[in-house]
Amino acid sequence: MNAGANAQVSVAENRQARPAVLPWSGGNIEAPRCQALKLHRRWFRLVHAVLMNTIMVFCMTLVLTIFYGGIGTGFLGEWLRAFAIAYVVALPLTYFVGPIVRVLAERLVAEN
Repeated sequence: MNAGANAQVSVAENRQARPAVLPWSGGNIEAPRCQALKLHRRWFRLVHAVLMNTIMVFCMTLVLTIFYGGIGTGFLGEWLRAFAIAYVVALPLTYFVGPIVRVLAERLVAEN
């Protein structure tokens, strides 16, 4: 084993030995470890699509509902209605079109 491999092993061991600390806690609060809750790698594409879709639809429907209707009586109902409609439309698009967009992006960006 060479020195570079030893350095990599010691860095990995160091990461495992050190508890993760929340950055805003000033080093006083450890981040919870949730290895048991992690899904298998085969679920990555679906989890990524659901998370991306949820964040995008949440933000876009909120902004557009405020822009077109303002914040007043019935705002929450209108926003949730828009969110539900957009989510049902956007989730399959995110899941099925995402890989196509990734390929297009890889063709447009040069490798170094």
